[in-house]
Amino acid sequence: MAELTYQREGNTVIFTHTGVPKAAEGQGVGTALVEAGLAWAKAENARIVPLCPFVIAYLHNHPEAR
Repeated sequence: MAELTYQREGNTVIFTHTGVPKAAEGQGVGTALVEAGLAWAKAENARIVPLCPFVIAYLHNHPEAR
């Protein structure tokens, strides 16, 4: 099962982990999860705190997603 875990603290969403099964790696599943999570946080007008290395890398490569 693929997952994007987070903690919600008030108006802050802290992304802590992105996990994808080995069989699904490299197929864009992690990216889709992160994109959905960021879109949700943006719709909630939440402050984003990326602690997960995958989310950090995504935001580094897609600064417009912040």
